[in-house]
Formats: sequence, structure tokens, C-alpha cells
Amino acid sequence: MKVAALILGILGGLSGLALASYAHMFMGIIGSSSGPVLYLLPLASFIGAGVALNAPGFAALLLIGSALGWFGLGAAFGYGINVITIGSVLLNGAGGLLALLSLDTSSTGSTSQTSEAEKPYRPEPPTAPGKVQATGFDRARWNALKEYDADIAAVARELEPLGQR
Repeated sequence: MKVAALILGILGGLSGLALASYAHMFMGIIGSSSGPVLYLLPLASFIGAGVALNAPGFAALLLIGSALGWFGLGAAFGYGINVITIGSVLLNGAGGLLALLSLDTSSTGSTSQTSEAEKPYRPEPPTAPGKVQATGFDRARWNALKEYDADIAAVARELEPLGQR
């Protein structure tokens, strides 16, 4: 749902950018200097889309706020939701709702259970033939490796005076 909120936020921002450009032109025709403020609504959509994966609550606030802003702008001109504002209102509103639905409420609980993804990686003990030592490796394989690889054998000879761990 977070990815869907991200995609809808981007589409809502693009739709809102075209709408802001149209409204800015209209504001210029009537002589108002408040046209550039309209670009804050698509900017809120883009920022909401950008944070949707990591902060879905903040993304929902921005996307729903942008949808309400476009609805309010349409209502100010006596239209509310119309053919021009429907894209921005629906895309941002749907993205905001999906961001709200994707909030993870399970992490705020007091349970001490951890999922499989949160557990640290612990390798399984080797199942290869040969005796497994208490140090966690197969001594027969290590000796064979030293026998057939001259570089490893040279490093092992250099480290032998240091002792085992």
C-alpha cells in the first residue's frame, strides 16, 4: 500500500502541477499576484509521495491536505469537484488514504515477539563429512584446503605462531 500511495502521490502531483499552471495563468489574467502560492499543493503531493515508504503518516497528512486544498480551491470558484480538479482530488485523496492504511500498528504493541526478518543471522553448523571441532569448522576440509592452495598454506604458517582463538 505504501508503493501505491507513492505512485498516486506522484500522479496527483503531476495532475496538480498542470492545474496550478492553469490557475496561475488565470490569476495573472485577473491581476492577482497570489498565483505562485498554488504550486505549494503539487509540491506537497510530491513530498508526500517521497516520504510514503518511510513515513506513511506524514505522507497521508500531506496527500490528504493537498486533496483538500484542491477541493477548497475549486469550492472558492464555486465548483468544488469538477472536471478540472477531480484528478488532483482523487489521486491525492486515494494516495493519502492508502498511506493511512499502511501505518504499521503492530510495532507499537508491547509484545516481545520478533519476526523472522528481525532475528539475527546465525549460520547452521556445517553438515560436511568429517569431524566438526568445537571451534565451528571442519578440520579435515581446512587441512585439505591448506594442502591444495599454496597461498592459504603460507598465510596459515604465518598465523600459527599466534595460536588458536
